Amino acid sequence: MKNSLQFILILFVVILSGCKDRMTSKATSLTSANETADVITNDFSVAIKWELDGFKMPESVYASPNHKWLYVSNTNGAAPGFISRVSKDGVIDNLNWTTGLTSPTGSDVYKNTLYVADQKQVHLINLDDGSIIKSYSANEAGSLNDLAINQKTGQVFISDVPGGKIYTIENDKLVVWLQSDKIPFPNGVFVEDDTLVVANYGLENGEGLMRKEWKPEDFGALYNIDITSKKVELIASSNKKGVFDGVTSINGVLLASSNPTGHLYTFDGDKSYLIDTSSKGIADINTDGEIIYAPYIFGDKLIAYQPSAWDRITTKAVQK
Repeated sequence: MKNSLQFILILFVVILSGCKDRMTSKATSLTSANETADVITNDFSVAIKWELDGFKMPESVYASPNHKWLYVSNTNGAAPGFISRVSKDGVIDNLNWTTGLTSPTGSDVYKNTLYVADQKQVHLINLDDGSIIKSYSANEAGSLNDLAINQKTGQVFISDVPGGKIYTIENDKLVVWLQSDKIPFPNGVFVEDDTLVVANYGLENGEGLMRKEWKPEDFGALYNIDITSKKVELIASSNKKGVFDGVTSINGVLLASSNPTGHLYTFDGDKSYLIDTSSKGIADINTDGEIIYAPYIFGDKLIAYQPSAWDRITTKAVQK
């Protein structure tokens, strides 16, 4: 009996310790091995509000406080892609809301029109009925991926991940706006004030985008680009933290997803925080300011995450 009680006590301590470790690692600054550092919890953690499946390789989701619907881009493998319209309480209103696409990805809305990147094209879609109004082509592009619009000016920015370029629309044509050696694989794009935030997927190492394994030394970073001067500046707290796909902002804090690692990060000033460790394949995230929406391209699902406030706690920790 005594031995049994000892075993139960030890088991309880191990479980309690494991729970504590998980809570701490969910929202802490990352440090190198055996490094002693201040560990500060971030302003929030996330909990699943709802989870919705039935999609076909969803790569991106549009969300906004100004629009009642979510628009999910389904790349659909080798089959024709399409856009789904989804309610914010997690119900598919129309799975095939817009069809006739190739492999749609990032999107944004400007003046009741949904702009969608689709391999070598950008489509303009009428929000009233889902019809394609107009299309622009860039035959020299590798594969257009994410898209963001400056709501003050209407300027459109589109990333070309394998081509290493950022496009815009000028004189009714898709033209290269920027190409920088600092950003070899531009993926997620997000406009904030007069700045374009770009998520670089990773660094060049000779293996390209389809490498079997992403090593930490090859991870990407986020960059601020002044829209007027086109000056490129590294967001130091993001450097080599993940293989970045989507980038957005919630309550003034940058939020980015790391696709192959399944991580969700925030970058607040000079601090970076690991908010969630989810399934691999978390792609182009978005938010309406209250809920974080995350498509999982390999899981054929969309998850709505509810941010929850955390109390700030400072401790000393040694990571092994």
